[in-house]
Amino acid sequence: MAEARDVVVLGGGPAGSTAAILLAREGWKVTLLEKERFPRFHIGESLLPFGNTLLKDLGIWEDLVQGGFTVKPGADFHAGDGHGMLRSDFSRFLGEEFGRTFQVDRASFDHLLLRKAGEAGAEVREGTRAEVVELGSGGVRVRAHGESGAEDYEARWLLDCTGRDATVGRHLGLPKSDLGMAKKLAVYAHFRGVRRNEGAWEGNISIVRLEGGWFWIIPLREGITSVGLVQPMARFREAGGEPREVFERACTGSPEMRFRMKAAERASDWHITSDYTFRHHRTAGARWILCGDAAGFIDPIFSSGVRVAMESAARAARLAGRCLKEGRGLSASEQADYHRKFVRMTGAFLRMIRMFYDNHGFEVFINASGLLGLQRAVVDVVGGNTEPSWGVKWRQELFFAICRLQRWVKFAPRLPLFTAAARARAAAEA
Repeated sequence: MAEARDVVVLGGGPAGSTAAILLAREGWKVTLLEKERFPRFHIGESLLPFGNTLLKDLGIWEDLVQGGFTVKPGADFHAGDGHGMLRSDFSRFLGEEFGRTFQVDRASFDHLLLRKAGEAGAEVREGTRAEVVELGSGGVRVRAHGESGAEDYEARWLLDCTGRDATVGRHLGLPKSDLGMAKKLAVYAHFRGVRRNEGAWEGNISIVRLEGGWFWIIPLREGITSVGLVQPMARFREAGGEPREVFERACTGSPEMRFRMKAAERASDWHITSDYTFRHHRTAGARWILCGDAAGFIDPIFSSGVRVAMESAARAARLAGRCLKEGRGLSASEQADYHRKFVRMTGAFLRMIRMFYDNHGFEVFINASGLLGLQRAVVDVVGGNTEPSWGVKWRQELFFAICRLQRWVKFAPRLPLFTAAARARAAAEA
């Protein structure tokens, strides 16, 4: 006979731990099931400043300060041939509260969050994978496999925070969309000896735009730097060879990356992630909610993954807690409202992502500091603000209008990086 619980949380990453912390603090009986043993490697190492408030609410901000994690004061965007750079200075545009955040190795960051969930009173079961999920109008049942064998869990609520595994989405066969984005592949590793920014900007993430893709450069603790290449899968196939070989050739072909990687030595295994863009058409039911990557993941370019994961999990925890107090499930209107807010949150990043992959849009983007004060519109999204004020919204609408018009009217200088051949290729891949 399975022991009854109030909530079962599947997945112990940032979404799952956030939900478990908030629900356990309210006195609910929470069990968190995580398939792996922490700490473990994970990508998505750059936090966004508009997530600072939640980090403080969860009680881990000071842990990050004291733990020596790299302070991130902004983000740099480079044309890969060296002909242009935009620096997003968080403190200048976002004020003291959102003027900085952190670069984090996810093994440490996720483990910190998971420990906080246990300290808050949640039962944390690592090495336990959910295999069968039964969802009813009055509760849920989960059959899992742990180190001691099969285990059954019953609860009134289930929050799916299993990332791209999307346990509940797969179980229910929920329809999903690729949002019209080209399938992409990312190849990445940790390195020592990568050339970083100098002075106050050493902790910035650097994004290097290529003719057909981009690199991230994320400075971590103890001299480690995360470097990854993202390209359309079709481009990887066309290039031929192993993904790491494509990575190395792309570095060689970019003056900016040659400069950065001249003395770099790899300090980890190679990792590959592919075909990751999707969003479910439904993200909540009467007794279940999808959070973070289990609901959808757009693209890594603006480091939105952890921000969306933790914010959606916090919303889900508030909803589940309210329903637990009232002894009911989510109404149809509440389900629709949660989904609508998730779409709006991810949609704020999606517009900027589509701009970034458009060559004309990127020409405007990298010159935003000199165009009608539009850099504020860019920095708000780069900083993770998914609910901007009207004063920012109109600037964003103007920015996107100029990006569209750049195809015909030269508002920003044309980048040599994007030759006529490159533009034709990009149009064919879009």
